[in-house]
Amino acid sequence: MTRYWNVKLGSNVEDHAFKLICRVPYLMMPRIGEGDLLYLSTDGTPAEVARVARCRIRLHETEILLDRRMPMKEEWAVLWLNHHHGVSFTGDAIVEADPSLHSDPVFAAEIPRVLAMPTDTPFAGQKAETVQCYIRDMIVAAFEDEMAGPAEGPAEWVYDTSVTERYLVGCLPPKLSRVHAEAEQPHALLADEGEASSSSADEDELKPSSKQSLWPSSIGLSFMVNEDIDTLKVTAEWGRYTKSTIEDAESEESREDIRSAETPSAGDELAKARKINVYKRDPHEGVKTITLTTGKRRYTLLDPRDGEVELQVVVRNHNGVRLVTVFLVNGTVYSGKAKKPPVDTWIFQPHLQVEGLEGKSVFIGRDQADKLHDDKDDELKTLDMLYRRRVEFATGHAVSVHAVVDEQDPTRAVRVETRLIPKYEVAATETPGLNPSDRPAMQQLVRSGALDMVQLAKLSVPEKRAELIRTLKVLADDYAAWIEELRNVIAREPEIESTALIEIEKCRMACERLNEGIHTLETDDLALKSFGFANLAMARQRVRSIFMQKHPSGPDANTDLDAEIDALMGVVRNHSWRPFQLAFFLLLIPSLANPTHEQRTDECGTADLLWFPTGGGKTEAYLGAAAFAMAVRRLQPPMSGYDSSRGLTVIMRYTLRLLTMQQFQRASTLICAMETMRQEDPATWGTSPFTIGIWVGGNVTPNETERAAAMVNDARKPGGSKGVNADDPAFQVARCPWCGTPLTIGRDVTVDTDELKTHIRCPNIDCDFGELNHSEGLPLLLVDEEIYRRPPSMLIATVDKFAQMPMNGAVRTLFGLASRECPRHGLVLPDCDCGKSHAATDKLPAVTIRDINPIRPPDLIIQDEFHLISGPLGTMVGLYETAIDDLCSWDYVKNGEKLRIHPKIVASTATVRRAGKQMFGVFYRDMQIFPPSGLNIEDNFFAVQRPIEEKPGRLYLGICSPGSSKPPVLIRTYVTLLTAAEDAYQRFGQLADPYMTLVGYFSALRELGGMRRLADDDVRTRVMRVEVQPNKSNRTYRPGLKNRRLLAAVTELTSRKKNSEIPKCLEEIGLPHSKDSKQASSPDIVLATNMLSVGVDVPRLGLMAVNGQPKNTAEYIQATSRVGRSSPGLVCTAFGWSRARDLSHYETFEHYHATFYKHVEAQSVTPFSSRALDRGLSAVIVSVMRMKHDELAAEGDAKNFDRSKYGVNSVTFSGRAWKITDDQTCADDVESRTDTWWINWDQRAHQPDADLSYTGKKERPSALISASLTPKDRFAWKVPNSMREVEPNVNLVLDLDAACVPNSTFAAKSNTSASTTTNNAGSADSQIQKGDPK
Repeated sequence: MTRYWNVKLGSNVEDHAFKLICRVPYLMMPRIGEGDLLYLSTDGTPAEVARVARCRIRLHETEILLDRRMPMKEEWAVLWLNHHHGVSFTGDAIVEADPSLHSDPVFAAEIPRVLAMPTDTPFAGQKAETVQCYIRDMIVAAFEDEMAGPAEGPAEWVYDTSVTERYLVGCLPPKLSRVHAEAEQPHALLADEGEASSSSADEDELKPSSKQSLWPSSIGLSFMVNEDIDTLKVTAEWGRYTKSTIEDAESEESREDIRSAETPSAGDELAKARKINVYKRDPHEGVKTITLTTGKRRYTLLDPRDGEVELQVVVRNHNGVRLVTVFLVNGTVYSGKAKKPPVDTWIFQPHLQVEGLEGKSVFIGRDQADKLHDDKDDELKTLDMLYRRRVEFATGHAVSVHAVVDEQDPTRAVRVETRLIPKYEVAATETPGLNPSDRPAMQQLVRSGALDMVQLAKLSVPEKRAELIRTLKVLADDYAAWIEELRNVIAREPEIESTALIEIEKCRMACERLNEGIHTLETDDLALKSFGFANLAMARQRVRSIFMQKHPSGPDANTDLDAEIDALMGVVRNHSWRPFQLAFFLLLIPSLANPTHEQRTDECGTADLLWFPTGGGKTEAYLGAAAFAMAVRRLQPPMSGYDSSRGLTVIMRYTLRLLTMQQFQRASTLICAMETMRQEDPATWGTSPFTIGIWVGGNVTPNETERAAAMVNDARKPGGSKGVNADDPAFQVARCPWCGTPLTIGRDVTVDTDELKTHIRCPNIDCDFGELNHSEGLPLLLVDEEIYRRPPSMLIATVDKFAQMPMNGAVRTLFGLASRECPRHGLVLPDCDCGKSHAATDKLPAVTIRDINPIRPPDLIIQDEFHLISGPLGTMVGLYETAIDDLCSWDYVKNGEKLRIHPKIVASTATVRRAGKQMFGVFYRDMQIFPPSGLNIEDNFFAVQRPIEEKPGRLYLGICSPGSSKPPVLIRTYVTLLTAAEDAYQRFGQLADPYMTLVGYFSALRELGGMRRLADDDVRTRVMRVEVQPNKSNRTYRPGLKNRRLLAAVTELTSRKKNSEIPKCLEEIGLPHSKDSKQASSPDIVLATNMLSVGVDVPRLGLMAVNGQPKNTAEYIQATSRVGRSSPGLVCTAFGWSRARDLSHYETFEHYHATFYKHVEAQSVTPFSSRALDRGLSAVIVSVMRMKHDELAAEGDAKNFDRSKYGVNSVTFSGRAWKITDDQTCADDVESRTDTWWINWDQRAHQPDADLSYTGKKERPSALISASLTPKDRFAWKVPNSMREVEPNVNLVLDLDAACVPNSTFAAKSNTSASTTTNNAGSADSQIQKGDPK
């Protein structure tokens, strides 16, 4: 029955909007239950009414969590006063209301009905984001109670389930006892899934823990204080459970009677009467003042009622400080023979708290005195400076730690304590201008519309140029003022001066370049016009993207497309730059507007690295620059005879197939916007359409037009054919990038094999790219052959695809290397059948092949997720860049001086270390990071970290269960998170939607495969029975959890997914959760590998569980940043107690997460190492020669090579090697190898009857190169088919005759040989990363 309570808010009851905290001991706390109503007042008259979700009772305080709160109506307040006339509430803060309220229809029916009504604002006056933050906190509370307890308070009763099984963490067995590890389920979670190359993890780590293990009998923490600190106060808490072995209970009512018994003896009598098994908790607490004398000391009798629990303290002196370690030890000794000691010998929920006397801040940071040492490199010094206010005060031992920092001095702490389930909220990073505390100039930029793309486009005309410049100068001038203010920081903190001055200089250089970009717009008419074009295109792209987010399944029949787009355009925020985006755009303008800019003509010019946290908007920053580059190129006159009116302008490269596909969808919207603008003004922007192509593996998109036609025909057959169905996405394009209408290969794709064109037309008649409005359809090129024939304006590609250069002469057209054109088919490719002309057909006129001027090579190369271009992959990419950089460069004579113009290089990442060396090794460019870091990690002018009190960030939880194997930990974690989210969904509806899909992240496919079985079986079963079921098997009360029925199947996001399934999968994940089985809904569980870690942008995701600490910090940051983009995110990491690295991260959880960008591992690339040259130098040599010369481009033209005729120069390669490595020996090695290759090629080309071809195709047995391990021509040079093939595959054959074992040992295995594949890429999902370069 619902009970009513009068609550007087004040000193004993603190009001925290969504919850109340009662500062009273648990024995004095009234029994408030779920669903009870609280009438809140400050003066005796209730002003608000709230409904209780649950209570969390602790020793000295109680949290009352609410799920509804609203103001009291005036008539309700009058009635309440009538019922309580003459009653005084000057005593207890919480008292039960007048019982007569239960018979009053207003209080008994109307108010509960109003509170139960579905609403978007369950808490009056609170924003949705704030409510979602509270929902997340409720899930965390349920998780903590379920995993560590005590779930029902300090004196709880646990029914039937043993306490060592009820709670996974915080269980300390008796001292020196050996107990069995938890074996809740016999599943082999990490069993082999049959993918030989699916995991690079160490085999020992992948094995489940042994059944027998030593559980820790203690927890502890270590910290530092100054030598003048002699005493500290230590508070310890723990619980003991005693078991009463009695028969079953008969009903839930009997259990409630026991809970509500006024005395333990009364509860015992009821338990006996009802015959029920119970474990009764007895809370313990002790306080000791410890003396800090060198050596070890023991403190016993913390609590006289439990003399077997003690403190052990170790003190050491070092460099003027005391290093103190405090342990809480379960000193109980069990000598019995049971596999697991009796529950009353264990202690549970242990907690240690250490503080100075009188609350002084006595704790100092670990190694604080060693900060900014001169023996560190500049980057480490900078990181120490940036994070100087985030100090590590303590380290846990078999437990994590938390420090309460002194508000006045962040380098000191007033208290340190242990935490069984640590948590840390990483502050949200956002661009300034919307907060009243931001700089006035930044706020003015937002208010004045200076960041509005549409407004900037309107100002980008000669007559309004002055106003545009004034507007942009506000940003540059305020940045300059901010830089000057940094010098005041140095005056206050002189110890950082040497490092700070270096960072200030970087900021000054960025400001100087920002002003240069503004000056370019002031003096260059073509740049001004292109700037306006790019802004308007980006505005349309933004609005269309927002429209498609609002209609995840596409517009329906009732959608007025034009009206809704116009309405979205009317909201300035929908098409506004973030300050860093606009600033980065301006930084790039000079080098894009002027190809002879020093950044382009210096072979070691400046490459720009855009660094911004994941989800901050990096993509839009460089998309704006890409739109500008494509526009200004068309306005510029021909230079050195190069045609700039068409051709490939921008290359955007990625490392992962999934990332490539997602970014293609976003960039396609921009190209559609640019194409509609070109059609509106073809006189300015030319007759060649703006197009975008995707250049990935043949398993993703077709290589030839004939193959595309065959796929479409197969799809249109009844039932589909060969794995292609009519409703599959149109060659990976699931939705129209302009209106969001779903596209299918069977309905919306047509292939013209006569003109070699593949058309994708939107079926929406209102779309600008529907068949009625645009005959050519969407400006997308998805077939490799058509990309070579008609190079797109922008190309989205995987880095692996460039490994095809030596094997496919047609790739040369991407670099503008073509001399003839067919009016019917496009550029004439090597080995194509376009001779001199084509005769007329029934549909097409006769055409004659014509000569053309060379097309200008690409101007801009964008490398996204730059941190992935490292290690073996980065080494091979850097080697191939020797060819790519040369092919993208061209000569121009200016004022009699011959200049070599190179492409502009832009990279982006959210996680990188030693980026300068990496950039230099890969691209041979100097690097500037934007935005520069400044002097504090919280503020670099363009990005600020908001206090979590103002804006919720991403909350990280950690759990480590010593002695437990991984399956029960993961099962309980998944079940708890899923059912806690269900509880929130039932209370708050769609506000809890972000937490209804649980993303499970794994570092290896084999681990994911094991969890897939558990999710389909154990998890699916257990989530349906977490609530108490009277007279059934489940009698354990789990507060905060609700039974849940998983309607959808478990979804995977791994390389095991078919290419055609991935777009559908991403769309399903983006759908809102629904309980209606007839309505499309998001999946309940998504299991993913590192395929998810970069590029996946599904805004609704808010909940993730990570299996163990990933192998590197960059992967951890990238993967966990996939959740919490549009709502407060929650990430739970389940650490393995037997893995040293996992345990270390658990014990230092909070400090690691407070500084995890600092812990990103440094990357390295060695493009001219000996093994890299062995594997890839021959491919680079052939690429340069085959791409650059018409006479060597065709398959059979390898025989035309003449060393003397083509003027080959080994210095081209050895010179770059010397400049990158600064090693003459390496340069000499490259030169020697190159000369050897030239001589060998020349000799083979001139052998009588050699008929040398490149790959031996078309019945030519003599091949120059081969990507096969077993080439037909044994003299062929080995070249990689992928840049990830850094080592050849090794076939291992088991020879039973040579083995010292009888054949019968292997009789169970039918195959006597096994083949394994090794790959140094080291990725758990490496199959997905390389993306099939063919």
